[in-house]
Amino acid sequence: MSNRRINVVLAIIFLFGLATSAKLFFIQIVKNDFYKALAQGQTLYNLEEQIKNTRGEISFKGGEPLAINVEWPLVSISPNEVLDKERVANELSLVLNIDKNSISDKLKSGGIYFILKKQLNTEEVKKIKELDLWKNPECLHPYEPESGLFPGN
Repeated sequence: MSNRRINVVLAIIFLFGLATSAKLFFIQIVKNDFYKALAQGQTLYNLEEQIKNTRGEISFKGGEPLAINVEWPLVSISPNEVLDKERVANELSLVLNIDKNSISDKLKSGGIYFILKKQLNTEEVKKIKELDLWKNPECLHPYEPESGLFPGN
């Protein structure tokens, strides 16, 4: 009788392991594309769900500011979405005064998201707005903190 109970318990454990393995196979092999797209959708920059965290300002006792927050425009790019990598690298290197090879390397790396330059001055922001890159699905992402939106939105 004791051997029979052990065999039943072992059979249940075996069936549980088999069911778990089948489910893992289904998720990892059969539904791979679905879960890959789901994960990429969660990691890409989504402006509508952006949470704006600001640090508090530090003041003296009388209310005079000691340390204040300054937000600067930045520009980032998503290499996986860029179609004409050479053209994008050429135009951005001229506007941002960044080495073309540095931008090309980032575009060829296949990463999801790279910040190309932080603390843009007003002239660089103006030139980026004049570029046609960010209007296309070339995925150039200039960000202006004062508006909280991409230029043109």
